Amino acid sequence: MPARGTKIRNISAKTPALNASDTFCQYVLRMLCAEDKFPKRSRWLFGGKIADLVNDFHTCIFLANEIHVETARDRDERHHQLNMALAHLMAIDAKMNLAMRVLDIEPNKLEHYAKLANDCRSKLLAWKTSDEKRYGTPTFDGSISESVIAILVDMRQMLRAWIRPKECDVPVYDSDHIGGDG
Repeated sequence: MPARGTKIRNISAKTPALNASDTFCQYVLRMLCAEDKFPKRSRWLFGGKIADLVNDFHTCIFLANEIHVETARDRDERHHQLNMALAHLMAIDAKMNLAMRVLDIEPNKLEHYAKLANDCRSKLLAWKTSDEKRYGTPTFDGSISESVIAILVDMRQMLRAWIRPKECDVPVYDSDHIGGDG
């Protein structure tokens, strides 16, 4: 219970994107507990991971909403949070599709989920577009792309080492010599 005199935000006065994402999150979390949609015997395979993604998605949405844009940095951070939310939404969708195939869930049991996910995605994209019109296109200082390039270079080096093990620094052992006398 809040302290006397403390104002509580009116939850029903949220933007359409917040309402859609809130409805989506509630539905998915309830669906994970539904025996007919997610069988209890195999729920452990996907339930926790999907719930974590839903919680991350929900956090990004509300963080984006709490950023009041006054500077270019605020605009960029809000844009980043919206992009992260969209990425989490795509990851949730990918996990749900995988769960549907692995657990043999009938597609008609996930129809309402798909409608909510599409509604949420379209409202988030509309919010992002509206922000770009209102505040301008985000600018990046280059640090993000440099870190991504560094990760890609590392991955490329690991792949090369894996594909052509003779060219890497780590010694390669034949199965005949493992545990043998040399």
